Amino acid sequence: MNWQKELKMFGGLNAAKSKNFTVKKYNPNQIIRHSIRSYYKNKNWDGLLKYLLLLEERKQLPHSWRWQIGQLYIYNKEVYKGLDYLYSLHFREPLHPDVHLTIFEALRILGKNENSFNWIKRPKINEIETSTLQDCYNIIQQKKTSIALFILYSMIKTKYIYDFDEFDLLFALKKDNRFSVFNDTCFFRFSKIDIIAETLKYIA
Repeated sequence: MNWQKELKMFGGLNAAKSKNFTVKKYNPNQIIRHSIRSYYKNKNWDGLLKYLLLLEERKQLPHSWRWQIGQLYIYNKEVYKGLDYLYSLHFREPLHPDVHLTIFEALRILGKNENSFNWIKRPKINEIETSTLQDCYNIIQQKKTSIALFILYSMIKTKYIYDFDEFDLLFALKKDNRFSVFNDTCFFRFSKIDIIAETLKYIA
């Protein structure tokens, strides 16, 4: 079975027909990356989970992307299964930031805190001030569009003298119910940050 048929079988878009995607020869990483974005666009979490598990079984899924399987278990309301999977990744690569963030997300859904997880290497999280989060809100509100985490971080970091990095900021944004976080890549710093629609103060 070729990759186009696999996408169709699991409910993904046909990558070969996309206006922004052409394939001259089989490039696995390019196809996988585009496929993941297609599933995210349709919010087809079940289809994407099956697709990534298939790729993992074939050893075609890059290790740096496997954390998304744990996230998809969570999206499919299989939170404990997601945590088990994420723990196996954390055990092999205890400093992976996206694994950390997804574990925190699962614990929050279960009503637990970080002390209830058996960390191999516990991540250090610097507290983000309320005023910093309000600045993030104001910037996105003014631009009326989502902003990549690394851009948002660069816009606000120079204003504050206390120490925090992109990971700290993303962790705080995920805990704040005014923000939505979307990521269709294997790098947490490219996450798109937006404001939840019902919190908007402006008329679009």
